[in-house]
Amino acid sequence: MTLDCFQIDVSFKRVKGEINEFEINTYDSKHHLILSFCRVFTNVFTAEGYHRLFSSLFQIVHEVSGQHMQFKHIHGQGIGCILADLDAAQAKGLGLVLHDLDSEKSWKIHLTYILKSCLIHFERNLFHKKFSTSTKNLIRQIPNATSKEQVYDLLKQIEDTNDEGIKDILFIYFGNFKTLIIILKYCFLY
Repeated sequence: MTLDCFQIDVSFKRVKGEINEFEINTYDSKHHLILSFCRVFTNVFTAEGYHRLFSSLFQIVHEVSGQHMQFKHIHGQGIGCILADLDAAQAKGLGLVLHDLDSEKSWKIHLTYILKSCLIHFERNLFHKKFSTSTKNLIRQIPNATSKEQVYDLLKQIEDTNDEGIKDILFIYFGNFKTLIIILKYCFLY
């Protein structure tokens, strides 16, 4: 089986305690099925932890299949897209393992080639935030921005709202505005 795309996700609801489930899935449109390739139970959610997780996963794929993971932007064939939910540590860990495969590009640049976010996750996460309606409307404009300058302008407006927790949530999700630009602007699928 060859894949063009897969999805990574952490489930916080199916496992009790501090352990959560990390999954790698894909959708088989021919049979209308979600196929789970991997489940990892973990309580480590740092960039370094995800880096180790992806490194181990790629090594296991090689040991089981005899083939190395390949990525279109590095090898010219293989995985062209990884769908994720914009978890900053997850994204950085993935970027770091891709940098291990191709050190010519920074981990952030690798993400611009491969990481995509589903707007459903984006909307679901935004729905649960207690920001004002006007702040949420500003945030919703980011995926449709047509230039880096427009994204910067929106981020400045969002930061200036001074909604309680807005700066913290931007930092928690994205570390800094530069990472936010890379992950948000270039990484939306829909």
